Amino acid sequence: MHRQILSAPQQEPVTLAETKLWLRVDHAEDDSLILNLIRTARERVEARTGRAIISQTWRIALDCWPPDDAIALPIAPVESVLAVRAKQLSGGDVTVPGASLRLLAYQEPALLLASVRPSTDYARAGIEIDLVAGYGPSGANCPPSLKQAILLIVGHLYEARGPQKDVAAEASIRAETDALLRPYMSLRLSGAMR
Repeated sequence: MHRQILSAPQQEPVTLAETKLWLRVDHAEDDSLILNLIRTARERVEARTGRAIISQTWRIALDCWPPDDAIALPIAPVESVLAVRAKQLSGGDVTVPGASLRLLAYQEPALLLASVRPSTDYARAGIEIDLVAGYGPSGANCPPSLKQAILLIVGHLYEARGPQKDVAAEASIRAETDALLRPYMSLRLSGAMR
């Protein structure tokens, strides 16, 4: 199974203002740095948990159609499936009709069931599923513990700038964020997907 992000989130789960309040920063000189740290922290949390925190579009590619017609989707939470296509060895694409698809998004991993299966001569990574995953387009529906983990990571990265590494502080932050993230760690988005 191959994964590729097609469109990144349009917002971050925590705002610059929320983060500056958390950091106790009252000047604008570090705003671009803080925004970069927010994105970095979100990406770390997503990679660690296998969750898309803010709505984003992904493409999942499979080499073959599963025999039971149920595809376990490796990203959570899945908001919607946009399209399912089969790239055939003959060079054409076949779109699976939306009416034949059923998304079981309430379970993890989410399952995509299809009552119609395209023909069997697929190209390598020829089954493509485009989907939207995330808790919504803003941080409003994001679980508070995921937002808190992001703020902890941002705080650590902001304070740990410079050539010196504080191994004890890194271990402490890792333990704190792991405690917050543990309930959400059933799936993982590896760094290779980004």
